[in-house]
Amino acid sequence: MDFYPKLVLDIKGMFFVPAYQRGYRWGKAEVTRLLDDIYERVNTGQNYCLQPIVVKRIDDGRFELIDGQQRLTTLYLILKAIQKELSIQLPYNIDYQTRNESSAYLDSLDADRKNEYIDFRYIHDAFGYIMDWFGSDRNDSMMKRWKVFSLLKEQVQVLWYEADDSEDSRKLFSRLNIGKIPLTNAELVKALFLNRGAKADANTPNSLQEQIAAQWDNMERELHNEAFWGFLSNADPDDYDTRLDLLFDFFTADRDNKTDKYAIFFELSTRLKEQYSGSNDELWRDIYEYFLRLREWFNDNKLYHRAGFISSVNGKYPLSRLINDTEDMGYDQKIAYLDSLIAAEVKLADNDADTVTELKELSYLNFADKERIEKILLLLNVRTMANSSDMSRFPFERYKNKKRHEGWSLEHIHAQHSEGLNKREQWVQWLEENAKGLEAINHSDDKAADLLAEIASAVEKNSDGLAGYRLTQDAFDRLRGRITDALSADRIPDEDLHSIANLALLGFKDNIVLSNSLFETKRQKIIDMDRSGVYVPVCTRNVFMKYYTPAGANQPHFWGAPDRDAYLGRILETIFNIKND
Repeated sequence: MDFYPKLVLDIKGMFFVPAYQRGYRWGKAEVTRLLDDIYERVNTGQNYCLQPIVVKRIDDGRFELIDGQQRLTTLYLILKAIQKELSIQLPYNIDYQTRNESSAYLDSLDADRKNEYIDFRYIHDAFGYIMDWFGSDRNDSMMKRWKVFSLLKEQVQVLWYEADDSEDSRKLFSRLNIGKIPLTNAELVKALFLNRGAKADANTPNSLQEQIAAQWDNMERELHNEAFWGFLSNADPDDYDTRLDLLFDFFTADRDNKTDKYAIFFELSTRLKEQYSGSNDELWRDIYEYFLRLREWFNDNKLYHRAGFISSVNGKYPLSRLINDTEDMGYDQKIAYLDSLIAAEVKLADNDADTVTELKELSYLNFADKERIEKILLLLNVRTMANSSDMSRFPFERYKNKKRHEGWSLEHIHAQHSEGLNKREQWVQWLEENAKGLEAINHSDDKAADLLAEIASAVEKNSDGLAGYRLTQDAFDRLRGRITDALSADRIPDEDLHSIANLALLGFKDNIVLSNSLFETKRQKIIDMDRSGVYVPVCTRNVFMKYYTPAGANQPHFWGAPDRDAYLGRILETIFNIKND
């Protein structure tokens, strides 16, 4: 089966509708939707590609219309309505095997005969809907007719399928209509190359089609590598019919500009004809070379981490734009350009002293600051892995997958306060969770043993099974304060509590699990999450494992001023190249 886009007014000849098909059945919704979709292209320059018309040439020169009767008939009626005011020729006619009079009725549209057959009624009503759409005001109606005619002549196309003579028409009709198997851009593009190719080299036994087919399969397989996809796109792969649609999106233009279902296929078909003079081997070579550039960026650690971060945090710079913008740059120029974009995302001040001051003043309580903190902490994680001695790579696929489905949030490393705990079941949960932190230090702190005994008494159940039945708000607050003191190296001032030095990046649902827990309790939970395979960003894990704290100041179960200072110093050095003395 061969196919290509064809402008509506380039559809010519006689079409024969066989007996195995039902008659015309479009109603007002389908007719007006088609007209609206066509008219949306006025003054936009956008092309519009309709669903396929499937035909097979028969011995008498006519086309057997296997699929697309409803669309082709409606387009014919639209042209009839235009012909009432403009002097135009109808480019094609439609004949019917079992409803011979329907062909004549399409020409006459005699209102007196509309009730003779059900087909007549549908055709008559559809023409009425079209006339109503054009309107009764003569000037306005003439203008709309002319614009629709111009669009049908220059911008509106159908996907024209011409089946081989050997195809069984009934079986093909059944395949197309039972279940209505949808066509995707990738399927159409594949057929564009594989159905119309020639040998790449007359002296080479392998045809161009075989070469393309092998490369096609390889690209599709590589795009199913979640790490590759996560680097290339922020989108959910389920939003695409096939993974290769992303490649064609990148190659042609941004997806946001494609309002037509088959825009990718339409664009590549147009380029094949106009830019490549029908040479599909040259067009395919450029598509495949573009894919190799994507893979090159993915495999290069410097490009991977820089471009991955930029495209993750700034929607104006998808990977396709980064590649296009740097096409004529050398490697060092590309790196410098990407670094400049990164600097613009996280820049705080024009000099080191002011940068340190502004970084310390960023607050979780300020919405704009939260966004900046998230970017800085993401970059900290990205650069930490990029700079690792074992050549580890930041898993953008895991970050983006969680971002799409659950989101990311800032987690307080040490939650000194427990706002919003005003119900008995919340008190019991908080006490039980932080008891785990006390158990971790029980061997080295006598106060921990006493507090564990008090917690056990406080959460005791009564005869009805009600846990914490003796607890009151005051009793909980007093016990909470003592537990907080026992699990805190110091009392964190409020301005430090919400500063970047007490914040880490974590998935939103994982953050909820940690809730208002104190540092040691959170540390135990982070360890459990990491062991169970939950994605914990490397720097968040490092914080709770105390990797940044100097050995002499390290108290493994507490998060104090030395820990915050060391963490802040690592951020300044890694992100801003500033030594925090």
